[in-house]
Amino acid sequence: MKFKDVAERYLKIKTRRGNDKSRAAKLAIKQMVERWGNRNISTIRAKDINDLQEELLYEHGLSNSTVNTYLKYLRLTLCYARDKLEVIEGVPKIETLPEAMRELHLDPGQVRSLLRWLDPLRADMVEFALSCGQRNNNVRTLRWSQISKDGRYMSIESTETKNGKPALIPLNGDARDILKRRERAQEELVKRRPFLRGKIDGVFVQDNGKPFSRSAVCNKTWRKAVDLAGLPKGTSFHTMRHTFATWHFQAQTDTRELMEIGGWRSLNSLQRYTHMSNFHKLDAASRIEGKLRAS
Repeated sequence: MKFKDVAERYLKIKTRRGNDKSRAAKLAIKQMVERWGNRNISTIRAKDINDLQEELLYEHGLSNSTVNTYLKYLRLTLCYARDKLEVIEGVPKIETLPEAMRELHLDPGQVRSLLRWLDPLRADMVEFALSCGQRNNNVRTLRWSQISKDGRYMSIESTETKNGKPALIPLNGDARDILKRRERAQEELVKRRPFLRGKIDGVFVQDNGKPFSRSAVCNKTWRKAVDLAGLPKGTSFHTMRHTFATWHFQAQTDTRELMEIGGWRSLNSLQRYTHMSNFHKLDAASRIEGKLRAS
């Protein structure tokens, strides 16, 4: 039985609460169908899964936790094929990745070092992500039509967010400066390539007027820059989102405000960063020092 047929049947099964499969499940399984759709599901081995894992990590630049989500739904699909459809006898061993990678963030000096080694387009994308906290896909495919007339907000449609809800993201002065820089870069591009006039709708585009593909952002060029900058192995574009959150925690931004400006859907989504900001708890605790002695 082909993988795509098993996946289609699995996705039709309602959850325990009677709901359709989550958006995360659909996206993860879609990625695997594109890879293995016409293969007999019984031919998928541990090596195939390892190859998928490495591609998601290093070519797509996904975080460990996101890759683990993909592996989770792959396991569920294979278990469905084994237990319900009985078309395979066993499920290959699937080892998840350590999610300590969520903790990876950069300090300003490290970011400056990375920017020195990146090409101007990727450098602008990194700075923009650090300014507004958005993910690879939301920055990479950002269109001018998503920017408000005054340049202070970017809108993200529900189909482009991880939680399936539309978002209005505020843009600080740094982000607005980057947009102006991209405007000037595109003006120069059109002068050099007049045939592109009126055909560019993306903000972060290459010389062909098109954005990077997802896998091209963190390709060999990115990994070489990370290495030359002396950054930890595994530094990806998604690291900028973690860095954005960490810097805000260090600046004592209110958690609920951070949820809104960064587009996190719940407090739980931000709990991974609390260990980085414990110093501000000490500051909060010290605010009532000496009360008894002063009275």
